[in-house]
Amino acid sequence: MPKINQSVVRSFPFPLLPLAEQNQIVARVNQLMRLCDELDIRLTQTQTLGEVLTDAIIRQQLSA
Repeated sequence: MPKINQSVVRSFPFPLLPLAEQNQIVARVNQLMRLCDELDIRLTQTQTLGEVLTDAIIRQQLSA
């Protein structure tokens, strides 16, 4: 197999989006990541609340 050196690799065309568009994409990804983090927190809180309520119902039924 022939070797590929840096000059060959540098000669390959590599399209890049304009910097302004790259910044817009990064901003949108960051916004979506914050939303995912918030949803993860809410999910954890909901699961914890569900466990607390389930325990309360079981205790109530066992004491009745």
